Amino acid sequence: MSEVPAPSRVRDTRLLWAGLVVAVVWWVLEAGIHGWFFRGGSLVQELVPRDTHELWMRSLVLVLFIGFGIYAQLVVRRAHRARAEAERLGQALDNALTHALSGFLPICASCKCIRLEGADANRQDSWQKIESYIAARTEAQFSHSVCPACEQVLYGDPLRPDTSDYDI
Repeated sequence: MSEVPAPSRVRDTRLLWAGLVVAVVWWVLEAGIHGWFFRGGSLVQELVPRDTHELWMRSLVLVLFIGFGIYAQLVVRRAHRARAEAERLGQALDNALTHALSGFLPICASCKCIRLEGADANRQDSWQKIESYIAARTEAQFSHSVCPACEQVLYGDPLRPDTSDYDI
């Protein structure tokens, strides 16, 4: 049983063959037009011209057509490879972003430490501060501040003195 080539391989040589076909068709048309208009000879006699300048010109154009097919083929291959690489990198980026922090994170309701994956919940070294956990798995950096609700609980209203210690 013969192995069928991959579709991308078959498609890769299409422009090369197109350049070759165009070159051969051009050679035959040129021979026919040259023989009919200029010399009145047959197509078969003009396929291989006796004039060296005519042969040189046709050969040069033939090489240019084939060269264009090869060049176009290389450009298409590079474009396919670049597109495949871009898709691969995009998929890798999507995987990295969704996998970085996903799923359930066992977090302490009091101190907000996160239990390390697969670790024993009763051991102290199984827990890690949330800042350390996220910084180790992402590019995030932390700065600390106090939200307004916590500020009220921790410090009270700074513009109004605490009068709970006074009997009024």
